[in-house]
Amino acid sequence: MTYLEPKDRDDLAAGYAKVVLNARSETAARRVFAEQVGVAEALDFAGVQLRCDGSVVERWPVVSGDDPDLSDFRRAVALISHRATAHHEGLHWSLTEAVKAGRLPQLLRSVDAAYHVVIEHFGANGEVIDEQIRQFTTAEATDSFEVYNRYAAQAIMALRIEDRAALNEVIAAVNHDAAGPRFVGAVCDLYAGLLPEIATAEWQDFLSAWTARIAGLEDQFD
Repeated sequence: MTYLEPKDRDDLAAGYAKVVLNARSETAARRVFAEQVGVAEALDFAGVQLRCDGSVVERWPVVSGDDPDLSDFRRAVALISHRATAHHEGLHWSLTEAVKAGRLPQLLRSVDAAYHVVIEHFGANGEVIDEQIRQFTTAEATDSFEVYNRYAAQAIMALRIEDRAALNEVIAAVNHDAAGPRFVGAVCDLYAGLLPEIATAEWQDFLSAWTARIAGLEDQFD
């Protein structure tokens, strides 16, 4: 069994240490796993895994359906950075990787969640930004760019209240050809237009450090 605990609980940015616990039997392993999951949230663990012969048998937090995992958040943070700096090659790479992995729905969720982390970290007014996004949901669209901005806003609002029916309706509308990556890119376009400060050195440094930490966690749990 393995788990990742913070090196410094007063500074989670310091990263995580991987702890490996071996058990002599499956019963003992499952008992220890349950004990660690029981304290994981309180102790700020990044994750807990029950393993057998190198394969993951159970994990915490539980990932199912369209819930993002570490790889989705890594792509999302990189995508946010690339969009803010107009790094088109990076944008293409992040979206293409998600398509090949079959993870576009998860990337959509992680992009929205990652933007909220950034908004909270830098003290931007999340309520004002949400209201601006809400206005886009019914805005008139005169070209395809504005159409996708409207779809993006509708998806973000659906995610905000966990309205899966509304989210599925938006996804169905863009579920053709290369529309999926463009749709996720539109979510980034919308946020980037409302948060131009993401392109500044301070915000970019935060995103770079965050991407590196996520990649490090992936390596530790690989």
